Amino acid sequence: LLCLPSPEDARDYQYLRLMGASVVEPTAIDYRSQLPPVFDKGERGSCVACATTWTLKAYEEIVQGDYPPAGLSAAFLYSMCKQMDGMPAEEGTTPRAALKVLKNYGVCGEEMMPYHLLTDLPAPRTPPIPDPALAAARAFKIQSYASLCGYADRERSLALPIIRQALQQQGPLLLALMVSENFIPDELGMLPLPQGLARGGHAVGIVGDLPDREVL
Repeated sequence: LLCLPSPEDARDYQYLRLMGASVVEPTAIDYRSQLPPVFDKGERGSCVACATTWTLKAYEEIVQGDYPPAGLSAAFLYSMCKQMDGMPAEEGTTPRAALKVLKNYGVCGEEMMPYHLLTDLPAPRTPPIPDPALAAARAFKIQSYASLCGYADRERSLALPIIRQALQQQGPLLLALMVSENFIPDELGMLPLPQGLARGGHAVGIVGDLPDREVL
């Protein structure tokens, strides 16, 4: 858990303004076979970094044929986020911080900063970033990013169509959400609709769409 909401910023690129709204029919999409196995973040509040490196960024590099054999370093991305998000003494970070790091610095391979370097430390400490990791990260930068919809949006009717459009046209995406006390998957891995007290923020990678059912 411990995904923090990105502060509203009028400078953010908006997906709808960049791409326009397309009429897309609900189509079965499942990128899981093209992605690494689900990543266990452990007890640290690094869900934003883990979801980013092991879903949308992993997909981009896999499609381009540049994905490192050991994967991309969530420890690097999270540690860089904590240098940029203005909350170094707090656990967790924001989606915008992660995407800014990818745009400005990139992310190094897992072998250069393995995840245990983060989990071996007590929260909210993060490991130092070696200069070779910073240099290697530049090969995995992104050109830009855009917001699909945010917590401050008042018009929600286009949220699901925009998510479906982005899934079909761009691939996996990052979703931040509030988690309630019944956030427990059933035997099929399906989550119930939220009920009960809020437990905090979480970030997940959206990697598919099942028609007539909730987005994966």
